[in-house]
This record gives sequence, C-alpha cells and structure tokens, in this order.
Amino acid sequence: MPEAQPLAPRSPDQTAPALYGLIRLGGMSVALPAAAIREVVPRPEELIAFPSLLAEVSGALALRGQMIPVLNLERLLNPQQTGNPVAGKIVVVLRHGSLIHGIEAESIEGVSALGEEALGLLEITASTPSHRLVKATFSHNGMAGIVIDPTALEQLSGLPMTHDDVGQDRNRQKPFEPTLIFRIGNLRYALPAACVDASLPSQKLLPAPVTDELWIAMLQHNGMEIPVVDTLALLQQGSLGHRTSGSAVVLRSRPQSPDGQDPFGLVALLIDSVEDIVRLEPEAVAALDGDLAEMPFVKGLVGMDCGPCLMLDGEHLESDPRLMKLGGVRQCPGKGQSEEPGADLANRPAGQAVDTAREPYLVFAVGGNSFAAPLTVIDEILLQDAALIPLGSPAHAVLGLLSRRGRTVPILNLAACLGETGSAPEKFLVIARIDCPGRPNRIGFAVDALRSVEKAAVQQLGTTRGARQSAPLGLLEFTIRLDDGKACSVLNLQELALNSLGDRLAA
Repeated sequence: MPEAQPLAPRSPDQTAPALYGLIRLGGMSVALPAAAIREVVPRPEELIAFPSLLAEVSGALALRGQMIPVLNLERLLNPQQTGNPVAGKIVVVLRHGSLIHGIEAESIEGVSALGEEALGLLEITASTPSHRLVKATFSHNGMAGIVIDPTALEQLSGLPMTHDDVGQDRNRQKPFEPTLIFRIGNLRYALPAACVDASLPSQKLLPAPVTDELWIAMLQHNGMEIPVVDTLALLQQGSLGHRTSGSAVVLRSRPQSPDGQDPFGLVALLIDSVEDIVRLEPEAVAALDGDLAEMPFVKGLVGMDCGPCLMLDGEHLESDPRLMKLGGVRQCPGKGQSEEPGADLANRPAGQAVDTAREPYLVFAVGGNSFAAPLTVIDEILLQDAALIPLGSPAHAVLGLLSRRGRTVPILNLAACLGETGSAPEKFLVIARIDCPGRPNRIGFAVDALRSVEKAAVQQLGTTRGARQSAPLGLLEFTIRLDDGKACSVLNLQELALNSLGDRLAA
C-alpha cells in the first residue's frame, strides 16, 4: 500500500475539495459538479421525439409534467464513433440557472470530493465545441476519468433546454441543497452531499482492531484504512449483521480541536447502494411528529419518485462525538522495510509511517479483546498460580509481587491498566523486559488467555490530536493484521507499566 502521510491541517491558501457527482458513460467515469445536478432518474425504454438543431439530442423525458430534452453525451464526446451508442439506463438532469436538460448515462457511481491534487487540467487543440466540454481529468481513490464543464455544455449551439419549474421556489433565500439518496435493505435515506467525502463501490471489509457494536470494520480509502460503522446501529434502527464486503458513504466529521486546526475526520457508513443525487428545497422535508421525532439523526421524511426517504441531519452526524472520535483514526501501513527488532514504537510522531519487516508477536486475550506485544520484549510466560505476594484486589492495577530468579517482579492486572471491564479470571503471567534505568527491569502482566505467536508487519493508526487524547483510541496507535485477517492492537508494555505504577517503580 502507499506510504502513509502525516495528518496535517489544511493551510489557509489550500482550496477545499469540491463535490462532484460521478456517472458511468461510454465505459468511462465522468465527473460533474454536484451543484449542477438536479436529480437522477431512470431512463424510459423510449424517449419522446423532440425537435432539435443538435443531432446528439436523443429525445425528451416526461418528468412530473415537464418535457426535458435529453442529450446523448457519449455520442457528442466521440463523434468518430461508428454505430449507435448503447442507450443509457439513467438520465442525469442538469440545471443551468433556471434552465434544465438531461444527459444519458449508464449508471451512477456516487459522489466524491475532488481537490486540486486529484485534478489534471486538460488542453485540447481542436476547436470543436464538443471537445471543450472536457476541462480536466481526475484520479481519486482508485478511480480515474474526465471532468465535464457544465458551462461549456450550456453554451453548445442548438442545445434545447426547458425552464425548471421545480426551481422556481418561493423563497430565494433558501437555495436547493445537493442530496445523496442511498439504500439499506428496504429503507432509503437522504443525506446532504456537503458532508460527504465520497461514496465507495462494494469492496472487501477488513476487521476492526476492537470488538464494538458500532465500529465493525475497516476499509481502504485513498491509500489508507478508515473505520466502518454499522449504519443501522448508529441510527438505532437495527443492525447490518456480520458482513465481509459492502458499499459505503464516507462521511466527514468535524475537526477534533476547538481551534479547528485539526483536519476533518473520515468515517464510512456501510450501505447497500447509492440510488440518486437530487437537489432538494428546504420545504420538501416533512418533520416527524410524536414518537417518530425521537429518531436520532433523522430530520424528517422526503417524498421521492423512488419512494419515501428518511432525511438525515448532516450537521448532527458531523458533530456526533462517537463519529468525531472514530473519524480521527486512520490505519497507516508501513512500507515493509527492515528495522531494528523490538524498536520502541512509543517515540514515533503521530501519523508517521512505520518501516518494519514481519516480526514475531505474542497475541493474548484481555477482557474479550485480542492484544499483541513484540515477542522480543517477552522474557517468559508463567501460570497464574505462581507464588505471588498479594498487594491489591483484582480490580487494582497492582496485583502483587513475584520473586523470580533473584528479582522482585511487580505483577500488574493488564485488564485494569487498559480500563477493561468484565475480564475473565487471569490464567497467565506475561513477564516483559522493561528498559528503564534505576527501576525494575522485569514487569509481569496478568492476561486472560494466550492466543498465538505470529509474524506480522506493524501498522500505525494515525490520529488527530483530539482522538489521541480519548480512550480507548489512545491504545490503538499501532496494530498488526493476523494470519486469519483479524486486527489487534500492539501494546507498549513499558509505557503501560510506567503509567500504571509511576513512582512506585522506585528501585
């Protein structure tokens, strides 16, 4: 995977990514500014005959009492193409001020926020007006294609357009809002496109480093892995259950720091499919009454041609503390180069790539979760029934002292150190070597069970400042991917010992 980059705030002179709707056309991915898309509707088998000076106009679409001219953009972009292009399955209705027209397309691919780094300006020497439609190329999140200039499209000689009756809203102070329509099972949801970073096609899901009802997986996005949440669980409308693959809407969460200097977070909402991009007027949302008003994140109901949709509150989602916390997590894989075995992971800056070969790790269980520690720092493993001088209750960090090979070894309850609750009775003591001058160089940790010894390359979870200060994410700075595909956190046992014992580790 690509080298992970540090998470850095956007400089004031950087242009924020613009939101584009992505469609499939003539085997290509085509991006159109989301603000120019009014809606996407199914194309009827036969379009209505329509007079036009432009040969590429296929006909017209009857939509809610309006006749909307439909342009075959594929034929316009490839005038040398022989034969008739395949008729599209959808019609994308574009809005130019108060005028509208449609273009045929094969399918909708969702939305994506494209920054300057994703765009490449394109210069075409031909003076044909149709060639001026393509103003740039884009490459983003494994997709590549062309960007269409709606202004150049509007200026095509002979292109018929009709007045947008829906656009004649009574309140000009409330502009139409581009909105993404997606489906989960039999339910449809509407989400303001302004809070969406991208919509992703179905891909393989990777296990999350923790067991959690909300955070259920990780997926790849822009060369990194980001958290995936169970969207139905988030909305308190059930659960998606166990899934190994799925489509997603990548949501932007608000910056972690109060001063706004941290970058926005990214978290993926698992869905079944993207169905539409529409432009909604504020009055289109009907508020919920009674008990329905208690539904979290839902503003109201929107009537669509495809059926009723639950309108989600984008601002509420962006500022939800759980999504803000998860949005600050990114899995930053290393480059796979060699490094000193057992190197101290705690001293690396946040977001820095980890250059490491596959090294052996001891994997063990604490409180129902799996954790790992470099095998190079493990001195020995004992059964819990070793002779122990008790110093505290099982809930305390310090369980007692062990006399071992002429040394006094403090024994810590690892579950208490990690803030884990409901831990099973400890069965093993993992004795680790601690490099701390003037203090004991052996510390024992009581764990529930031993899992395995595996060779793996360490990965880093790059987090923003706010997320790093929040438990339990502070424990997830480094992870490994096990042979069975699961992930677990790599613990820095020395740091845990110092944080738990402090001055009591005096020589």
